[in-house]
Amino acid sequence: MSEKAIKKTAWRLITSFQACENYEREQAYDYLYCMLPTLEETYKDDPEELKKRLKAHNEFFNCNPIFTGPILGITSAMEENKVDEKTIQSLKVGLMGPLAGIGDTLVFTIYISILFSLGASFAQQGSIVGPLMVIPLTFIPLFLCRYFGTTIAYKKGMESIEKITAALDKVTTIAQEFGLVIIGAMSVLLVTAKTSISFSVGDTTIALQDKLDALLPGLLSVLFVFVSYKLLTKAKWSPVKVLFFLLGVGFVLGAIGVL
Repeated sequence: MSEKAIKKTAWRLITSFQACENYEREQAYDYLYCMLPTLEETYKDDPEELKKRLKAHNEFFNCNPIFTGPILGITSAMEENKVDEKTIQSLKVGLMGPLAGIGDTLVFTIYISILFSLGASFAQQGSIVGPLMVIPLTFIPLFLCRYFGTTIAYKKGMESIEKITAALDKVTTIAQEFGLVIIGAMSVLLVTAKTSISFSVGDTTIALQDKLDALLPGLLSVLFVFVSYKLLTKAKWSPVKVLFFLLGVGFVLGAIGVL
């Protein structure tokens, strides 16, 4: 297959994936559109087989868009070698679940959260470094992941599956541990919660916040984050509901002079 075809597949993944989705087949149309250059070139002399392959790639598909590249690359290599339709579909189904879970964790839960938290901390200080850092670091690495994920997986073919799985397990573990440390630190920097309660002991007035800071700086901020986390995960509240809850708590505690 020509290098132009696989590059076109990678470029379509960058520019058009998730442009057309539905509740029945999720990203099926997107995946089919990315596969068209490969299919049209491979089966240009066999229109009936081309129709079958078009239909096969229009089945249900749902995966993290950044981690869809390896699946596209491998299935392109399989189509070029005219592997049977059932085997290709089995591989797609087998890879899209694990790669979706790993991709969502690495990209959205960890990388994007950390990146935007850092950007927000700069923005809170009135620095333009925040958006100048976040915009390129959001688009450029993720675009490169889509492009090279597709082209390298195509070149490596079936060997890619074992290599990708082994590498992602290690990267996921490291990223999760690092992400927890960063998000914990960001909780104190980005969430401001201080109490105005004070009490008198003889002629001395003691501010409760000073004692809390001496015990554990940022204790109230971490407490608010912890409560929000529990409401989201255990109580299954929506983010909007949690937001209004925090607004209500903040208003009441502020009105009675606790915060």
